[in-house]
Amino acid sequence: HGDSPHSEEWNYAVMVEDLKELLDDEGLEKIYLMGHSMGGKTVMKFAVTYPERVEKLIVADIAPRFYPIHHQTILEGLNSLNLNQIKSRKEADNQLAQ
Repeated sequence: HGDSPHSEEWNYAVMVEDLKELLDDEGLEKIYLMGHSMGGKTVMKFAVTYPERVEKLIVADIAPRFYPIHHQTILEGLNSLNLNQIKSRKEADNQLAQ
């Protein structure tokens, strides 16, 4: 994201519309579209929503099915770090080991 425009709302429908807006802004009518992982789900939804805009579709490392949330434990561990006290990667590793 950084300086790129983004919305408070985040879901595949919003990302599809973001992609369509980018293509419109760039004057691209019919494209070869590739997506990996979450991007793969986005381009699949884009292709279903705007089939006339997609010449070829390449999807890597994802299928059109529901995937359960599986990073929650990792995120909880990272959020538990006391960043005011950590001075080195080793200290962070020690906190994460807890």
